[in-house]
Amino acid sequence: MFTKFPASQTREERVALVRGAIDAKAHSAEELECEMCELFAHWGAVPVLARLTYDERFARQAGRPVPPITVYDAQEADFGAEPGPARRVHSQRVTGPALTQGLLPDLLEMIRIWKHCGIKLTPTLIDSLHHSHLTTIQEFLALGHWRQPENIEPNFRATAGAKDVDWKFTSGGIDVLLEVKFRRTDWRRGHPETVTFTLANLFSDIAEKFPLARKGLLRVAHVVLVQPADEELFAEAEKFATQPEIDALIVESLNVGSVEVVGSCAEQVRAMIGRGRTFRRPEVIPFAFARPSKREAGPQGSGGK
Repeated sequence: MFTKFPASQTREERVALVRGAIDAKAHSAEELECEMCELFAHWGAVPVLARLTYDERFARQAGRPVPPITVYDAQEADFGAEPGPARRVHSQRVTGPALTQGLLPDLLEMIRIWKHCGIKLTPTLIDSLHHSHLTTIQEFLALGHWRQPENIEPNFRATAGAKDVDWKFTSGGIDVLLEVKFRRTDWRRGHPETVTFTLANLFSDIAEKFPLARKGLLRVAHVVLVQPADEELFAEAEKFATQPEIDALIVESLNVGSVEVVGSCAEQVRAMIGRGRTFRRPEVIPFAFARPSKREAGPQGSGGK
């Protein structure tokens, strides 16, 4: 399914591939070529790219045509609701861009943020890009929402004995601690064939990373979901954001393209975020769910979102 870049590939062919995923009018061939060269020179973490055109049934369900989605092999194990070896046939499995493969516009946007902010690629970041690639991409994209972040420190230890916070930076003279969680399990929310799902788990393992409140500090969680947020989810989000360890919670859904903010400092955070993307995503990104249906005698069924 994934084809390697051939050694004979020309510059024009590489540019044509990248242009299939972004707004070509906004970027010159030289800019695109520069981005791609830097990507492969610095990491070598993405050796294969491919163009996948998804089945027409996804387009019909979305009510519009689905354009070709340019993705790359993120070298992560297939994501599934059940633990086990990567090649095991899970009873509940999801596939799709940003869930089991990387989406090329997201990768290019991450590179733009890295260059624009002057972030040093530490050994920890490089390791994360190799082994937790899709989550690391979302951590950079979350940082990219903030206007003029300065003094950026990745993997900042805010509290003794706790795990690192993804980002520490200043914005408008205010210190910000930003913890990003990419909740791929959210694809199971609301699906009738999901055996167990706990909504509160979408906001777990966050609050304990933050220190006590102090003046001039914002402690912000950014949770990236697969499905659009509904009233039940926002109720749980607002409950989570009332904890004394949290000043604001940003909720983002992959296919919506906008963010919502809740919490005691929500208004302040809204005024500090809102930066638009340079490398635009396709309007529709289909996810394929493969689950054995309770209503079918066969070994495997499928659905779409």
